[in-house]
Order: sequence, then C-alpha cells, then structure tokens
Amino acid sequence: MTFAILKIIRKGEKPPVWRRIRVPIEITFAQLAVILEKVLEIKETDKYQFDFLRKYRMMEITDETVYENSYYYTYLNSPDTFINNYLECKKRFTFRISGNTDLPEYTVDVEKFEVYESKDENHIFTPQILKWTVVPDDRYWARDSKDINSEMETEFGLSYGEKVCSTFSQITGNIRSGSGIILSNDTEDITDKRKASGSELLHETAKTLEKFIKSKQQKQSSGYPSMSEILSLFSDNSLKYYTEDFKFNFDFSDRVSSLEKFSKLLLKPEIIKLNLTLLKPESFDLIEKCINDPDIFDKTNPEMCKLVELGYFFISTDNKIFPSKEFSEIYTNYISESYRDYHSKVYWIRNCLFAFQWCYSVAPLKIMYGMYCTNNSFTHDKDEFTEILSDMSRLMSTGITIQNGYIISNGVLKNKTYEKIIKKYSEIEWTIINENEIRELFEHLYPYKSDAYKMLRTFLKKESDFDDEKIEDTCIKIYQLAAAGMDSIGIIPVYLSEIGVLKNTKRYNNLFLPILDKIVLNTRMPEFKGHTPDEATAKLTKINRELKKQIISNLDNLYGATPVNHMLKDPFLTFSGELASTVKTSPNSPCPCGSGKKYKKCCGLK
Repeated sequence: MTFAILKIIRKGEKPPVWRRIRVPIEITFAQLAVILEKVLEIKETDKYQFDFLRKYRMMEITDETVYENSYYYTYLNSPDTFINNYLECKKRFTFRISGNTDLPEYTVDVEKFEVYESKDENHIFTPQILKWTVVPDDRYWARDSKDINSEMETEFGLSYGEKVCSTFSQITGNIRSGSGIILSNDTEDITDKRKASGSELLHETAKTLEKFIKSKQQKQSSGYPSMSEILSLFSDNSLKYYTEDFKFNFDFSDRVSSLEKFSKLLLKPEIIKLNLTLLKPESFDLIEKCINDPDIFDKTNPEMCKLVELGYFFISTDNKIFPSKEFSEIYTNYISESYRDYHSKVYWIRNCLFAFQWCYSVAPLKIMYGMYCTNNSFTHDKDEFTEILSDMSRLMSTGITIQNGYIISNGVLKNKTYEKIIKKYSEIEWTIINENEIRELFEHLYPYKSDAYKMLRTFLKKESDFDDEKIEDTCIKIYQLAAAGMDSIGIIPVYLSEIGVLKNTKRYNNLFLPILDKIVLNTRMPEFKGHTPDEATAKLTKINRELKKQIISNLDNLYGATPVNHMLKDPFLTFSGELASTVKTSPNSPCPCGSGKKYKKCCGLK
C-alpha cells in the first residue's frame, strides 16, 4: 500500500512544532481532513479548508458556500477530490479550520511517498504519526502521539471498497460504526461542484482561442467581413489612437499588413478580456442578439457604438449591426457565467476609477478598495481587487498609477502635484463616496440627481434654446470645471457667456449665482480629499475660516482669488483663447463634450 509522508508544521511557532504522519494516497481530501483533525487534536468539524499555493482550495461545497478569493482559487469539493492527484505535483499546502481564529493554521509538506508491505495477509494498515516534537504545556496538543496512534489503529483501519465520495459527517459516521476508512482504486475526481478561478478561466480561454486561431475556424455561411476588413474602414487618426492604447507600432506606409497584424493582436485572449470589460455587464445580451439576429444600429445606444469602435462589429448599408467573421466564434468559446462574474468586478472597478479621477485625484489605496466594497452584488476580497487593479493598469490606459500605498491620477503626477493635495488640509481624512454616487458619475458623467444640477438643468431650459443633449453636455462641462477645484470655478460664468446662456449681469446675479453657489458647495473636490466644500467647512474650523472668505459670504470673493480675475470683473467677456488654454484636457480623460469617449478619440481628433 502506498502512503504519502507528510510533515505538518504549526504556523507561527519558533522553534517549529510539528508531527510527521503517513496517510494512504487513495483517499479524498474529506477523508484526509478526518485524519488530520484526529492527529492535530481538533474537535470534529466540516469547516476545514485545504489551500494549495493560492491556486486550489478544497472544502465541502454547499449551496451556502461563499467563494472568497475567487480570482486566485479554483474551488474543489473535498469529498469528490482525491489527494494523489495533487500531492504528487504540489509539495506544500495549508490546512485550517475556516472561521475559527482561535485555532492555528498548519503548513503541510509532502516529503515523499513510500510503499508499505506486510507478510501477514490479515494485517490492516492505518494512518500513523511517525515522529513528533514535544512541547511542555502545549495549548493545542495535550495528548501523547502514541495514544493517538493506538486510537487510529482501532478506528481508522484501511480497506478497499467501491468508490463512494462521502462527506465529512458520513466518513466519521462510518468510522464510529466500525467500517474504518474506505480506499478506492478509482481515484478520478468528480468535478460537478468544481468552480474555476478567474485566472484559470482566462488560461483556459487562452488555450481555446489559440486553438481557434490556429485552426482558422470561421463562420463560413455568414459572409461577414473579417476584423481586418472592418478596421480598414477606420480613419488614420482613429487607428493611430486605437493602436497606441496597445503599444502597437502601426506602419501606415504598409496599411494592409499592419491591419492584419493589429487584427491578430485584438484577437489575443488578454486583449479580448480587456476590450470586453469596456462594456456594461448587461451588454452580453445585446451581443448575443446581434450575433444571432442582427439588429438595427442605434447610434444613441452607447454600448452598440462601443462594439463598432472596438472593431468586433460593423454597420451594414441597411443600417444593421453585424459581428466580424471571427468574433461570433470567439464569443461562443470565450464567454461563460464565471467570466461574467469576473467581468462584473472589473466593470465596477472602472466605475470607481472614473469617480476617483474627479473626486480624489490621489488617495490611499484603501479608499479605492472602500469604494469597490460599496457594491454588494458580489463578494469582496482585497487580494483579488489588488490583482485586478494591477492587471488593468498593466494592460490598459487607466489614467492612474499605484505607488507607495497610494493610487494617483496621472494628471497630478507631473511636478508631484499629488503631494500638494495630500498635504493641503492634512487634518481632513479621505472620505469614501457611496455606490449611488459612483454609478451616477459613471453613467451621467456628473451628479445628475443632485438638487444643484436639477436647478441648473431647469435654468438652462429657460435661459437657452438648447436641446436636451446640449443641456447635458453643458452640465457635464460645468461639473468638470467645478470638480477641478477652487481655482477653476471662476471660468464657469465665462464659459456660459461664451455659449450664449448668460446675456446680462442682472440675470447672472439674480438667477445663476445662487445655482453656482449650490454647485460649488456640493461638488466633491480632490483638494478636500473627496469631500464637498460644504462638508469640509463643517469638519474643521481652520478650513472653515479659509473657505469662508472664498465661498460663503460672496462668490465674487471666490472669483477674485482665481487666475482669471482680470476677466471676471465682467463675466460676459468673450471666452478667449488665453482663458481656454488654462483648461487642458488630457488625451485619456473623458471628452468635455460629454460623449463618454476619451478626449483623444472624440474632440481631440478635430
């Protein structure tokens, strides 16, 4: 009979405290748990876990199981999983009792495998403690190892039988009834309850796509153009910005060859993973509809527009949206329920990043994690969050940098502007904005439901001939100027004057000034660490005194403190090029026009 020799070491003890045991290899992890609990003098419980180097986690999976760290760990049902399939290639794992912080964790080293034989045909093998350390007054191990061995010789007799994948409670019941531990010659795992990790899913996807690409499987009957043919319709400027996102050197002197190479790049697993996270989770239903029953293209649907911008879909002459030849096959092989769960987390991080750029610019990483945790539609794990955020920063242009425990918008990295934000009003702690605010900013690009912006929309409807789209664009622009900080507030009335809204000083003072006051006081700003000026003044008298001069008494004082004071003496001067140049939009920032696109892919092309 073949046994695995395991050295079980209690974590956190010096000098090391350990017991070396032998266990048969034809048992499940549930049976191994029963043995380890006996050896380690743990009260019987089915709340055990086995962790294999942040890759596999064996436990008893039920309908109530919470899958923590699901990006890293593939979850396996321990009664269905045999130890020989893992101990032969994984030489170390952790054993713990989940949820019990009073009990230590154990590192288990797989030292070797040994075959034990007996000349006595009636000899019954059992698990055994082979060697151990002795610690006086040990709080966890009170029994003599020899006594434990005697009990196992009586209760844990090993014998072969039919393959029965029993739970922990069933195994302990069999032992009490005198059946001992039943081994199985058939040690093939049962995978019905197996839940693949996010990383494993992506790895399997890579293999699937590589196989697909190599075999050049395409939808023969569709007659749809290839992805390179769709990309050939892109303008040079669009291709330039798109290829720059992936650090692809596009040779415009050899456009055909470059299009083929870039198309292959876009079909790589990590790029598909990246591009699909630009879409809302509910967009999967739209994709499937467009693949199976091409729909009329709706230019007002931003998700449809994104599908076309990514090059995976095209618009036909009769205004229908169709997939490329490759995409429908890739989508069928790539998307699964597990990926959708992972996608939801990545998409929510995108929501958080957008809100972060406008409300914080710089903050401790724990603040971003706090924003992530406001969404209760999935389980939260800090390691998984950090891994996803790092992957996003590595694979795509997120506009942020992570360093020294802070998450920093690239816009404030230059000249170390972020250090000034951290030090300014150092008495104020960073706040965590709530889920609704995050969603609202990401969806509307400004605080759409706030009273201040409701008042602004009403004002614009009465004082201008703008349609609804132009009103939304104006609200977004005003929010961006307000969120940029106190030095940018004075530009707002000049901007409204330029677009023809504010036409005389009297209406400005009577109608717009109270609205602007409300907008300023209730806009979250990086300089106040995510707080609004109103919240900041309520927190510290020091800041209260400073802001009182700028905000509360008269907004004229506020404008007088801005770099554009010479223009704000008369807010109806032309919005000059000199002033406009003080408000710069970075290529990767949301376009000020409110389209939802990056500036470099929208107005930056003009």
